[in-house]
Amino acid sequence: MVKTNYSGLNPVVVQALNNLQYRYSDETPEMWCSRVLNNIEEACRNEFSRINVVIKNLQNEINQHYAIVQRSNFDQRSVSNESEANSTNESETNSRGSLTNPSSSSSGSSGSSQKFANIISVIRKQFTDIFDRIKGANDYSLDQMCGIVSVDILSRLEMGVIGKDTIKGFYHGENLNSKNLEKIGAWIDNTHLHRY
Repeated sequence: MVKTNYSGLNPVVVQALNNLQYRYSDETPEMWCSRVLNNIEEACRNEFSRINVVIKNLQNEINQHYAIVQRSNFDQRSVSNESEANSTNESETNSRGSLTNPSSSSSGSSGSSQKFANIISVIRKQFTDIFDRIKGANDYSLDQMCGIVSVDILSRLEMGVIGKDTIKGFYHGENLNSKNLEKIGAWIDNTHLHRY
């Protein structure tokens, strides 16, 4: 076996390298160092991968808890607004003396559809406020901003596809199905959380 010349190194280090050279006689010191560094790099990569998984799980949990809190606050505001609207309607009805209104029998179904319409209008208002703020701050066109929201929902929120034209339609006042409305709501919550 050929001894490598380690001149200029600390004698203790030289002795350690010579001992290792005997243990791994089929490897040059460079090969051995490379193998050890590769092992260390792989161990670090594995550890960082595990840490990234934990961080991603924590982010998802935080987003879920935040969404629950936001929905709870939204529900409380909706109930409060509905109570105010109902008390205003009742006082107007009582002041007119028309307690026997024939349309009052259908108020149960129209009340729930009105509540849904109110929820959609609140979501649309929040959406357009955030949408316009980001669009203006970055000087995006309407199409660019719709594309950004679409990509955010698909890739960052991982909620599936929602088309640019669907987002543009909602922005202009068109209604969405409940699945797309949920995606828009999640985008609003996530954008509030990350403060674009």
